Amino acid sequence: MKNIRNLIRICLLTFLIGGCCSGTIVQELSSINEPEVSVVEKRKIDVERLRQSTIAIIDNSQGMNIPVCTGVWVGKSEILTAAHCVEDELVINYTTADDFNQDKIRKATLVGIDKEVDLALLLAPSDDNHPVVIISKEVTSTGDELDIVGHPVGYAWTYMKGHVSAIRDMRGPVGREKKVFQASASVWMGVSGGGAFDTNGNLVGICSWISKNGPNLAFFIHKDELQDFLKKQYSKM
Repeated sequence: MKNIRNLIRICLLTFLIGGCCSGTIVQELSSINEPEVSVVEKRKIDVERLRQSTIAIIDNSQGMNIPVCTGVWVGKSEILTAAHCVEDELVINYTTADDFNQDKIRKATLVGIDKEVDLALLLAPSDDNHPVVIISKEVTSTGDELDIVGHPVGYAWTYMKGHVSAIRDMRGPVGREKKVFQASASVWMGVSGGGAFDTNGNLVGICSWISKNGPNLAFFIHKDELQDFLKKQYSKM
């Protein structure tokens, strides 16, 4: 009992002179007063960031601005997309999520392409307002959750949810055999060149092709291929 009273006296004395006990109380009070972001609100912020990280490659040959492919900001001026989205065009028309409703079209220059792996790199005017995605350093595994943003059949900035169904080495419709992953998501034409992101918002793949032989069969170029491609392109710049 005497020891307990001594301990109380010591703690009380420490509190009065502004020691560890007071510090603990201040820390607890400050944490209580900090505003908390709800799970729903955080999700909205995360999805909006992915939308802002995504561009639309535009076809305006018919007098209308139609999103026909997708791309992802991997730098302040660099856009990663699928090679079949740009073919041999040197100047690509694109727009951002904020500019689309204002019919504002921008132009990017093709600076690197590898048709064998179906990837292309575009250089655009620097825009500090858009977020830049990074390629995930985590291992991509079957069953992983995916967030996908693209423009299926022209429906601009559509958000899709899916999972990694399998990781494969496949040739696909174009190019050589490459590392890809199969995704279960409602991906369709117009999402080509768009990103698949992990739960941390990091890039894990670029949409390359779909199979019409069954539902929700989409194939993305694996992040390992993305890293190799970007290293080669940046070494040339």
